[in-house]
Amino acid sequence: MAAKVLAVVERGRVGHTDPAIGDVARQVEDLLHFCIGVRGQFGSMDLALRGSGALLALAPEDADAKPSTVVRYLRTLSRIGVAVWADGADLAELGPADAPLLAGVTIADTDALARRWGEYEQVWFL
Repeated sequence: MAAKVLAVVERGRVGHTDPAIGDVARQVEDLLHFCIGVRGQFGSMDLALRGSGALLALAPEDADAKPSTVVRYLRTLSRIGVAVWADGADLAELGPADAPLLAGVTIADTDALARRWGEYEQVWFL
């Protein structure tokens, strides 16, 4: 059964260990890998990065370095047709000013993104 799904990732400070949930980087990798795997089964999937998850959209500082698993997965999602949005207000609050984003990531206004939720049959908080 095809469905239009919005996956929301709200935690994503890579390199951070949260006492409540463990290694955040590993969990984010698992979530993004899951999205890649199920995207074809649901017909359409988009991804919203909010809170500290918005920081995942930042391009690596060293463009020549081997990309992290998270960066590779986000690039794959974008390449296979998943719209990837980063919450602009969260980026402004938590990220460095004027930091470049990964190719394929679009900055979204918080309210505009929330208004779009009605377009989806399912919204998953990952």
